[in-house]
Amino acid sequence: MPTATLRNELAGHGHGSDTLEIPVEYGELAINLAAAVNTFVSRQHLKRVESKTLPKPQEKATEISPPTRPTWNDDVPF
Repeated sequence: MPTATLRNELAGHGHGSDTLEIPVEYGELAINLAAAVNTFVSRQHLKRVESKTLPKPQEKATEISPPTRPTWNDDVPF
């Protein structure tokens, strides 16, 4: 059972005055499922971060060039 089903069926919503005795195995299952998902997501994130290479710093320009003006397409039909 996924953790959401365990929560919804066994503990997440009120069941009135009835109390449910939940076996320890279900608690262990929920903890282990959550840990497995967290491990998977963390490892995928670390793989993604490690695979990205940092850009090399740009060399400083010796000359300062004037800024260029953008070329706008002003031919907008109305």
